[in-house]
Amino acid sequence: MSFDWNIVAISVISVSLLVFDRYYSITPYKYWDRVILYLFVPLFVIIIICREHPRI
Repeated sequence: MSFDWNIVAISVISVSLLVFDRYYSITPYKYWDRVILYLFVPLFVIIIICREHPRI
């Protein structure tokens, strides 16, 4: 059995971001927390870890 490690990493990171959003705060504003957690972190993962272009 073989796993696609990009899919596994994305799944684990996605669940971790949801849990982090529920229980912790980065900034005093929920809006900015969600911009960071749901825009910048996934872009970082796509570009740095998966080494893909986000537009593809």
